[in-house]
Amino acid sequence: MTLNNYYDYLKEKPIYYSIIVWGVISLMFLSFYMSIWGFQKIAIYKAKDQSNIIEGCAYYRGEFKEKYGVGYYLNIDGTTIEDNFITSKKFPFNFKQREFYKDIRADQYGCHTVKYIKIDLYVMKKIFLYDYIK
Repeated sequence: MTLNNYYDYLKEKPIYYSIIVWGVISLMFLSFYMSIWGFQKIAIYKAKDQSNIIEGCAYYRGEFKEKYGVGYYLNIDGTTIEDNFITSKKFPFNFKQREFYKDIRADQYGCHTVKYIKIDLYVMKKIFLYDYIK
């Protein structure tokens, strides 16, 4: 029996179809988990070792509107990120956040020295601000 296309092949061998479907569902669940809890837990774990904390510059790249205010695009280490979900309550940056945003509004073209943690997985890259150095 000759199969005309890949869909006919999957109908003929349903185990491959179920592996593909469950694989996609698993990847979607993993992506959701990592974006909500996983990256933050990894950042907190990596912060325990001081060699994982990198010092660099944060540059202002623009604003975007949120439901209750304005958010910022920041460029850190050549990666442009949104300012929401880049901190943890356990990091010192959480207490210096207002000061950082006040300084960014005052000097939009300068380098703002920060310490950050970089999580670089094969598929995704995430940066968490650890501390703001004035």
